[in-house]
Amino acid sequence: MEDNADGALTTAQLMRLYGYEPSVALDGPAALRQVQDEQPDVVLLDIGLPGMNGYEVAQQLREQSRGRSRSSSPSPGTAG
Repeated sequence: MEDNADGALTTAQLMRLYGYEPSVALDGPAALRQVQDEQPDVVLLDIGLPGMNGYEVAQQLREQSRGRSRSSSPSPGTAG
């Protein structure tokens, strides 16, 4: 999730070069919907966002994953 469309698309293109199949979400609610629909292995979150920030998205991902097996639960992480 990245609110800067150019940055999000550039990151997605770079990931494709390495063989990954990225999806792009430009805000928190869209990211939550995509995670629920696509069940990705990894979610990259921009922390400093207006509105619903990356920390709030990570919190909701954790709440949504309660009761799932560890192998299918998202494990959000952050990088400075």
